[in-house]
Amino acid sequence: MKNKIIFLTLFLIVSCNNSSNESSNIQDDIYNLKQTAITNAIQKASGGVVGIHVETKKLVFRDRGEEIFLEGGVNGSGFLVSKDGYVITNAHNVSSILDLKSGDEYIVLVTFPGGDMLEATIKGFDPQTDIALLKIDGKDFFHCTIGNSNSLSVGEFVVALGNPFNLFANNTQEPIASFGIVSASDADFGVQFDGRVFDNMIQTDAAINPGNSGGPLIDANGDVIGMNTFVKEGANLGYAIPINKVMDIAEELKIKGFIDRGIDHGLFFHRRFALRNTQYENKLLIAQVHPRVTFETGLSPHDNNGNYIPTQVLALNGYKVNSRKDFYEILLKEDVRPGDAIKLKILRDDKINIINLTTQ
Repeated sequence: MKNKIIFLTLFLIVSCNNSSNESSNIQDDIYNLKQTAITNAIQKASGGVVGIHVETKKLVFRDRGEEIFLEGGVNGSGFLVSKDGYVITNAHNVSSILDLKSGDEYIVLVTFPGGDMLEATIKGFDPQTDIALLKIDGKDFFHCTIGNSNSLSVGEFVVALGNPFNLFANNTQEPIASFGIVSASDADFGVQFDGRVFDNMIQTDAAINPGNSGGPLIDANGDVIGMNTFVKEGANLGYAIPINKVMDIAEELKIKGFIDRGIDHGLFFHRRFALRNTQYENKLLIAQVHPRVTFETGLSPHDNNGNYIPTQVLALNGYKVNSRKDFYEILLKEDVRPGDAIKLKILRDDKINIINLTTQ
């Protein structure tokens, strides 16, 4: 009888252990099923995603010591790119400070996952590319891993992370994620009415809502491959600036605090030549060139006797040119800087020539 009791006790212990192991295995299987490449990617990147809030106070009235301010605020997203506290976001998230004058005030706040907030300084921003660089004091910050936007494939999975509708900062205290694919790459929108240039953009059907701008677009590895920037109206399509371009601009902002595009190409154009000769209507004609251009390239709209010879610009860097507006928009699209070479195709004496000149 005693042996039977011992055997029964051992059987129950073994059975309980097996049941516990089976339950544990089932839980592990469920966990493994829930942990996908996408969830892992989100977990990898989320710690480096932040909310951006710019608070402004404009002095609108001052009389006998009394001051009245008009307060405003802009919400957006951003992401840390270094352990020493550099944050990247869209320039339009912080450009409201351009309207401020002496006596006005502003503060830039960065919200971390978990709800902690720190004040940031603006190291620089570039309205043309819509990229801004911020800095927060501290060290050993968790930051996102930067990927390579030159190796994207249409159809690959991507996730947009950020602070849409300020939900991250106010409610969830963690980045909001939306899932989609790269639906196109190298999407070109050219020069916008406000001077921004949106070319070579990444197109995605991952939901991008107001406040998402400035946040990262990550791939299935959790690496940042773009910065979410705008949504096409009337379509479920969002666009991100390729991260390679973002990092190039951010590095220049880190060093200089601004992007130098004050170029001198040495060309002077006729404004109303078409009014005097219909043959050249809607054409861009060179009126004068700087002596250094003539020295470098031999280009001159005059012959040896000083007589003017119509010299028409047909193309710049391979893009067709019909007007001054075309010419300067191409310079913006090509992001031409001082010291860069530009290629002109010109028509003179019924002959087409290619002129290479260096900007200053």
